[in-house]
Amino acid sequence: MAGEKTLEEIFLNETGTRFSATIIIDVQEKLPFTFDGFTMRANRGSRLKGVYTVTRSLKTGDYSLEGFENDVAIERKSLTDLYSTLKHRREQFENELSRLSAMKFAAVVVEADWRQILGLWPEYYERLVMMINRLLEGRIGQVLGFFNADKETEKVWGEKPPRYLSPVTVHRCIIAYQERFPRVHWWFCPERWFAERTTFRLLERFWRDHYRSQEEHCTGRTGCLLPGM
Repeated sequence: MAGEKTLEEIFLNETGTRFSATIIIDVQEKLPFTFDGFTMRANRGSRLKGVYTVTRSLKTGDYSLEGFENDVAIERKSLTDLYSTLKHRREQFENELSRLSAMKFAAVVVEADWRQILGLWPEYYERLVMMINRLLEGRIGQVLGFFNADKETEKVWGEKPPRYLSPVTVHRCIIAYQERFPRVHWWFCPERWFAERTTFRLLERFWRDHYRSQEEHCTGRTGCLLPGM
């Protein structure tokens, strides 16, 4: 309907004040979130403040809070990485889920929703794009080679044909993980910007709740210093 705001507009128009904590980004993150342009959700005006980040090695997860590395962590997964992890590094990922489960709060944030996850397989999609490019370039022979025997396909792509991981397998794996590790929350975000904002809000909520409990514990006591909220 006319005049309705999009989901992105709603999120980008939030107002507030500075986030006092520092977000730790794991040094192995290949495409880390920048957390640029974030604000705190509070009725304190519309001042836009930066989010402090530091790159450091994390034992578990891709994102955490300084001083709370053993209490909270967020594991980020792109769509391709999700498939690759479940296909090649499943045992390693399950060990990480076990470590995440021991924390006060942990989540897996996926840069895709279920419609995308159960759609085209990432590896096939990449090759489909390559085929379209070959067609546009007039290289019909290479496109036909993709559908020929394994030997011909290997000549075209420079590798053996991949054994694809079924979306049904991915679906069942995630269901199993949610039952085996109920303390690890899964978030499926349709776009990267939404995944980034969700990651920030999860860390922000953990930090606020922690200091709110500290503030309640300090009520009526002197010498109890808490950072600005």
